[in-house]
Amino acid sequence: MAEVTDQPKKHARVILVGCGRQANRAIYPCVAAASDLFEVLATCDLVESLAQATARRVGAPRVYTDVNQAIEECQPDGAFVIGPPGMQEKVAAQVLEHGMPVFTEKPSAPTVAGARKLRDLARARSTWGQTGFMKRFNDAYRAARACLDRPEFGKPLFLEKHFYATNPTRQAGQSDEDLLWLLLIMQGTHAFDVARFFLGDIDRISAQARFGRDGTCAMSAQVSFTSGAMGTVQVNNLGGNGNARYLVDVMGDGRAHVRVDDMRRVTYHGSRWNPTPTSDSYQQGYFMDVHPLARRLWTLGHYGEVIAFGQAVVSGRDPEPPVPTLDDNLAALQACRAAWLSCFDGSKAIAPSTVEN
Repeated sequence: MAEVTDQPKKHARVILVGCGRQANRAIYPCVAAASDLFEVLATCDLVESLAQATARRVGAPRVYTDVNQAIEECQPDGAFVIGPPGMQEKVAAQVLEHGMPVFTEKPSAPTVAGARKLRDLARARSTWGQTGFMKRFNDAYRAARACLDRPEFGKPLFLEKHFYATNPTRQAGQSDEDLLWLLLIMQGTHAFDVARFFLGDIDRISAQARFGRDGTCAMSAQVSFTSGAMGTVQVNNLGGNGNARYLVDVMGDGRAHVRVDDMRRVTYHGSRWNPTPTSDSYQQGYFMDVHPLARRLWTLGHYGEVIAFGQAVVSGRDPEPPVPTLDDNLAALQACRAAWLSCFDGSKAIAPSTVEN
């Protein structure tokens, strides 16, 4: 754990743990790009060659294969832990035990019980964790979420969230139950977190699932929110290669409607949004052009989430909403588990807050 001083930190001194494909494709390039915010002290992976390759990419001076040794010798302010959910649960717990904040990809653990353990451990050690729900930092989603606060929008009452993914698909010998759970924790966590980002906590979930050929499956959930709103969350792996699709619709009782297509196009239907004598007073929208040098990272939200973590570490304070914390990670997994249980229990309505495992 970093030494406490009275001087404000100039950099977030971090270690990078887990040097696989996702880490180097989506997270660590953002860390390296923000050299004015981060000082990377070391990389760490059980496979030393992977840690060495990442160290060369980000300019880290040290390489480790043992995370506890990296923490003890480097004394970082925080850590990125990026890998499969089971690895993240184990290693994030080691980081939190040292009283340091940790950033993980979503979900931080493969089970509700594991997510709760990390949340409780962070509280016990007076620290915090951030989970990689990068869609909260997506420009289009943030613009759409701001529309809900416009006076003409009224009270948000209805949401539709569609996530047409291309993976994961069934592995040899995998049961329907295991396939659906894998789809939900890998893709459904995003979908339910986006629903919570727009409309708040989920009160009840009733869901159905269907299983197709070639390892495909689909889940459709009826969702009610504690705010009184309702909606649907749809997740499937039916999209072909290169055919992942993302759609969010939110409607309010002011007869306004905001839509986001594929995390890039925002369309707002509302008669008092920037009307001019020559404009279409019922529809306004824009399409975000992807930055050619940062196709995924800047536009989709990875860069924003990395910066939010670094800024919170430097400030010495817990991150503020809408930054997704270990509480949000737990809530997303509880929603996924409630949907999973409902699918195999006659579409019974289940309260996510009651799900323990």
